[in-house]
Amino acid sequence: MKKILIFSHEFPPFGGGAGVVAKHYAKKLSDEGNEITVLTKQIENIDLNVKYKIRLVKNLKKIWILAYIKAVDFDEYDQIILNDHSSVYFAGLFFSQNQLSNSVAFLHGSEPENIFEKPNIIKKLFAYKYFYVSALNRISSINAVSSYMKEKFMKRTEMYHLESKIKIVYTSADPDIFYPDFNEDFNKNLNIPIDATILLSVSRIVKDKGYFEMFEIFRKLSLNNERLFWIIIGTGNYLQTLKNFAKNSNLESKIIFTGAVKREKLRTYYSNASVFWLLSNLDESFGLVYLEAQTCACPVIGRNRAGVKEVIENRKSGFLVENREAVIDILKNRKYMELKREDILKFSNNFCLVDKKQNILSK
Repeated sequence: MKKILIFSHEFPPFGGGAGVVAKHYAKKLSDEGNEITVLTKQIENIDLNVKYKIRLVKNLKKIWILAYIKAVDFDEYDQIILNDHSSVYFAGLFFSQNQLSNSVAFLHGSEPENIFEKPNIIKKLFAYKYFYVSALNRISSINAVSSYMKEKFMKRTEMYHLESKIKIVYTSADPDIFYPDFNEDFNKNLNIPIDATILLSVSRIVKDKGYFEMFEIFRKLSLNNERLFWIIIGTGNYLQTLKNFAKNSNLESKIIFTGAVKREKLRTYYSNASVFWLLSNLDESFGLVYLEAQTCACPVIGRNRAGVKEVIENRKSGFLVENREAVIDILKNRKYMELKREDILKFSNNFCLVDKKQNILSK
C-alpha cells in the first residue's frame, strides 16, 4: 500500500477533463488498496462521500497558489500526482528535488497554448512558464492522455529532451458509472415519441465545440424528419445563443436542453440515445465523452482529427468525419444503425483493459 497525494487545482464538479481524470484515478488507486488524498480548492457541491480523503483549501482565485503552501506535508507521501498544470507550476516553485523525484505529472491538452504560446498577463507576471518547465525537467515521469497529446506537446514546446520521460496513459470510462442501461420509459419521461431518432451531445456549451455547425445540420435534417430530436447536456457561454437559435427556428420542442447532469446519471442518456455526436473544432487531446458513450453501447460521431481519432474506431464503434456532408449522410441514412453493439462495447472495453494494466506511477 502506498500513501499517494493527487494534487489537482481542477476537480469535479468544477472544470473539465483534467478534473474528471483526477477523480477517476483517486477512485482507481483507492480501490487498489492505496491511501489516497486529493488536494484541491474549495468547490460548491463537491462530492465528499468517497472512500479517499479530500483536502480542501480556500479558493483565493488569482492568488490561489498561496492556499496550497501549508495545506499538507508533501514529504508524507510516497508519491505525488500533479494532475494539472497549476499543480505542476506550484511544484516548480516550492517542491524540493526529493519531492519532485517522487512526483508524476499529467499532460491534458491546452498546456502548449496557455503556457508556451499565448500566456495571459498573469502567467507572464508570475513566470509561469519558467517554473512549469523547471518542474517537468526535474520530475520523475510525465503521463500524456493520448499519443496526439504527446506529439503535440513536444512539437509545440520543442521540449524533445522529455520524449523518453513521457508515457501514453489512456483513461477509461469508469465501469461503475458507464455501462448499457436501457430504460423503456426514457422517451416518455422526456416527451419524445417512442420511434424517434435521438441525437445526444454532452460537453461544455461553447461555440468551438462545434455547436453552430451541429445546429445547422440538425435544422436542415429536421425539415424532412419530424421524428428527429436532439438532447444537449451541459452549460456554457454559448447555451443561450443555442436556445435563441432553437426558438427562432421553431425547434424548441425538438431540442432539449437539460443543463448540467450528474455523471452518475449520464449513462441513461448515453444508453438510450440513437447516436452521440460532437463536432468539436478544438484540438481535443483525447475526448472522454466519446468513450463514455461507447461504453454504454452508443455509436458516436466525431471529427477525424487530434485525439478524437484515438477514441473512435471508424465504422466499427462510430464515425470519424471530415466535413458536414459526411455527417448529414450518416444521420439522414441512419448509417449508425449498421454498427453492432458488441463491436462498440468491445472497442470501448479495450480502454478498460489498458487502464487496468498500466501503472501511472511508474518512472
